Amino acid sequence: MHRYLYFPEAHLHGLKRNWLKAKPTEERWTSANRLLMQGKYCQNPKCCKNGIPFRQLCFTIYDKAILNSCNRFSCGNEDLDNFFLEDAFLQSDQLLCKNYCFIKEVTSDIVCSFTLSNDSIKNVPNARKKKIEKDIPHTKHYSSYPAVMIGRLGVNEKYQDKHIGSEVIDFIKAWFVDPQNKTGCRFLLVDSYNNKSNFHFYQVNNGFQFLFGSESQEKEYRKILPENDIHTRLMYFDLIELAR
Repeated sequence: MHRYLYFPEAHLHGLKRNWLKAKPTEERWTSANRLLMQGKYCQNPKCCKNGIPFRQLCFTIYDKAILNSCNRFSCGNEDLDNFFLEDAFLQSDQLLCKNYCFIKEVTSDIVCSFTLSNDSIKNVPNARKKKIEKDIPHTKHYSSYPAVMIGRLGVNEKYQDKHIGSEVIDFIKAWFVDPQNKTGCRFLLVDSYNNKSNFHFYQVNNGFQFLFGSESQEKEYRKILPENDIHTRLMYFDLIELAR
């Protein structure tokens, strides 16, 4: 029997964008960390808009035991599939990231999986730094700002085109603006594949912005030769938009 982890007010299918933008209250923003440690499980029988009942989705650590006890997990992307099959566990063992997933228990499907790791925004060009700091009081400006990197995010092919990826992003946003969260985190970061589809997902659907104004600027920052392709672009989301 797996130990499933939940916090009821901000899980995959309970999160609404208009609710996220409302001023948080103690009742709504239950401590994710405390409930995760207690192994709470949501029993709400209500069905979500995508037709997956709350009681059939479980939020849990993604590890080899989960992978081996569930149906094959494939996102339809070879790079992502290989990562969640092997590299995710190697990185977790080295304390480089934490891996999580949502499971539809009734079918033993891993609906989606994602990784999180500590990061920061620093050493960006002055023009971009001013944009990042525009909502930070001048007296509080620092050389770097705490962030969490969403390293990888994959949705099972069987559950794609149901807005699950965006709901997972909302879940993560809610997690890190929780007033009882144990660490400060001002920004979410993603290292998006360099293609229009991914940019639309993060920028248009989920409010992320490019950390650098151009590919050439980002190549210089990441020490990529000008003649070489850049395969991913860094993007950020300012969590203060939800915490006010």
